[in-house]
Amino acid sequence: RLHVRRDDGQTGGGGASKGRVPTDEAGNSRYESRTWPNEGKIMDRRLPFSVGLDDVGKCSIQLPAEANPAAGDTAVGQLQMLTVPTALTGKVVDSEGNPIEKARVYLNYATTDSLNGRYWNHWYESNENSDANGEFKITGEVKTAEGYQLQISATGFESNKQEIAFGAKDQTYILLKAPAMLGCILVNDDVQASDLSVRLEGERGAGGYGSLETTSTTGELSFRIQAETGVPYRLVVKTEAGETIFSIPGIQLNQSEELRPGQLQPLDLRNKLSWIKLKIEDPEGGPIHAKARTRFEEGQGEIIGENGYIAILRASTLPKVTVFAQGFRSIVLEELDADQTIILERSIEAIIRVPKDLIGYRGLSVQLNRSFSGRPMSYGPNRFDKNGEVRVHFQKVGEYELGLQLWGGSNIGEKFTQVQTYEITHSGQVLELIIDRATFEKDAAELLDQR
Repeated sequence: RLHVRRDDGQTGGGGASKGRVPTDEAGNSRYESRTWPNEGKIMDRRLPFSVGLDDVGKCSIQLPAEANPAAGDTAVGQLQMLTVPTALTGKVVDSEGNPIEKARVYLNYATTDSLNGRYWNHWYESNENSDANGEFKITGEVKTAEGYQLQISATGFESNKQEIAFGAKDQTYILLKAPAMLGCILVNDDVQASDLSVRLEGERGAGGYGSLETTSTTGELSFRIQAETGVPYRLVVKTEAGETIFSIPGIQLNQSEELRPGQLQPLDLRNKLSWIKLKIEDPEGGPIHAKARTRFEEGQGEIIGENGYIAILRASTLPKVTVFAQGFRSIVLEELDADQTIILERSIEAIIRVPKDLIGYRGLSVQLNRSFSGRPMSYGPNRFDKNGEVRVHFQKVGEYELGLQLWGGSNIGEKFTQVQTYEITHSGQVLELIIDRATFEKDAAELLDQR
């Protein structure tokens, strides 16, 4: 028996509570619904059912949720199982046969398409850790696929990826000790470990970050970076702002060895770094909790201010710094080389208003976009108050587009409708989204039909 509960238009939530209903010998199941889903909600206009056979698999079907369904039988036809049950077991050990506890074990499945060829997808429900004996077990329903791969990783060891036969049991998987590079950075007393980052960068994303720690010696930061063998790396040290201070190529690690390469001496940054401090105020002179986004040719960073100040560690002139805060217009500073006091002007505040009955729709958001540039901003139903209003801030005057975004699910995507253009000139404006109901219902139905 499946009980479907009405959501009564409340924001968020909705859906149905589920129960196991067996089929009879003829393959029929009977479901009883005392109420029907709220017909106004986009995501609830189809009733999803999960059909499963023990030791065979599962699949999902969706039936239209008509406003006034008639009693009777519905034939769903022949079903193709989309998942199959699995019970993988194994043991994770090191090269000497010792069990590895808390190794992370994942199951990946293969997919092939015309654009990417064959590639591996992670089955997120498969995450397991090995126990004190190094043993693990993965159970559950996994998608049917043309191949499966086991991925195992543990702190201090190289990761192991190998293709396996589906349902492999009692296999032993060996992890090799991962090499690591040791080193230290010499800094002035006003530089902390959190102000810098260090990593090894290799080809095709290979590499790893190191954790910087303060040693017992004043002004010395030590690091240890775990990486793979046989890969040429570049050692990169950056400030929190994203500026590259060191970039040393030609580093390669040897198997089962912690080393400090002979050509790598302690990295000396003493008297090479300095601070730029920005004082951020509103037009009345009050402090603003702001942020700064820095940009360099080799990367970018973001610094969070505190008590009206933003401190940026640098080795050279900062080419571009954007200071921004909620409710204020951002400002761009170029070739910044000295402390400054920055006054941020308040941004333009306006109200977006939609029909009140729309704020209860699940799968619906309002999207705002500057007509000629900028990144769209989306406002979900939980952002609107009971009157269907939300306050938004605009950086600049000009034309903006406002419309509805319908979300049909991760496998379907989205659809934009009811797009209208508004001219923003001053604070206090109300942007009222006028909805063509017939078009709205048609667009929602087309999106759901794809499911």
